[in-house]
Parts: sequence; structure tokens; C-alpha cells
Amino acid sequence: MKRALLAVCVVLACAGPVVADDFAPPPWRGGPLSSMAQWDFTTPPPQDGWHYIMPENEQAVGDGIHEMYPSYWFTNHADCSYAEDWFWRPGDGDGELFNVNPLGRDVSFEIPNWMDNEPNKLIRVQITWTGQFSPTVVDVRGYIGYLPDRVEYIGSPLGTGSPALGHIVSDWQIVPNPWWEYVAIHVPAGTGLDQVVIDTISPEPATLSLLVLGGLVMLRRRHR
Repeated sequence: MKRALLAVCVVLACAGPVVADDFAPPPWRGGPLSSMAQWDFTTPPPQDGWHYIMPENEQAVGDGIHEMYPSYWFTNHADCSYAEDWFWRPGDGDGELFNVNPLGRDVSFEIPNWMDNEPNKLIRVQITWTGQFSPTVVDVRGYIGYLPDRVEYIGSPLGTGSPALGHIVSDWQIVPNPWWEYVAIHVPAGTGLDQVVIDTISPEPATLSLLVLGGLVMLRRRHR
């Protein structure tokens, strides 16, 4: 219980406006059964690599009991649909993916993590972007297993906030807890993705409500 209250305090302490990259890391990052993957798009994807863009930074923290989803299926990666509508550019100096299709395009992210028995999965998505129109997290799903017999669960949004121009944080929950997740971000025409950070955790039931409440309070404050 003390850990849960501390987590909420950390969330509230971080509720002030910040604009740096990785601007709203969740208080549970690095906790048991958590994962994090960060894409900075610092270099152009290879010509045939737009459908499997690897993160520059990632971590997974277990609990000493459960196993990670097998890496022989896939690892953390981003997939740009219709690769011909994207190109890489320096952006603000550290690289970004830029979309030119008039209708916009989606970038999807596949996130393998822990095969545990906890009942929920919490997901935080941070987006740093450039341009006139904001990207949007349009789809979050969880899966147990892989093709052809995978089981799918649809994610529920908990809240979205924008602490400053060019930054979005979006919280989601999936019930029951999946083994890996799919996150789709719609990017309007003329918008660049500068950074995407995705955190996940399978929280213990006793701490879930406090973590969700703290996250919602933070998101509301950021949105004002």
C-alpha cells in the first residue's frame, strides 16, 4: 500500500508542464513486470526497413517468476504503413519520420512483454511531434499468442493530455492482461514523429486503482 501511495505522489509531483523528450515517464517505469521502448528515429531506416524500425532504447524488468514473450516471434519494432508516403529528415537535429500523404498515415508499434497472470495491463504512450497538426493514438490492442491462433483484447483509453505544443501523453488499459500489444498512431500530412516512448506494466490489483487515478489526475492537469 505504501508503494502505491508513493506512486501517486510521484505522479502528482510530475504534473507540472515539461517539454523535454520522454517528458512524462510513468512512476511505475522499472517496476516488476514493466517494459519500455523508445524510438528517436535518429537515422534513416534502410530502404527495405520501414516495416521493422527498431527502438534506440528499451528495457524489460521481470519479477523473477514469469517469462518474457519469446523473441523468436518478434522484438519491439515500429511499422510504417505505405512506406512510400514517408521519408526521414533531420527534424530539430535528432531525426524524425515525416508523412506526406494528404490523408495521413498510421505508424504501428508491436510491444512484446511479460507472460504473467495479472488481470490488467497499463500502457502509456508519449509522442513528441513537429508540424501543424497533432498525431493521435487511434488503436491499442493486446494479444495472447501469435498467428494464426492469437486471442485479441481491445484497449480502453484512460485519458490523453498535451503539456505543451508538440507533446502528447496518452494512457490506456487492457483487460485481461495480454502478452504483447499493438499501438497505432495516426500521423496527419505534414507532421513529423520526433520521438515515441511506450511503457507497459502488469500492476498488482492492489495498486491498480491508485495508479490509474494518479495518471488521470496528471493527464487532466496537463490538459488545462
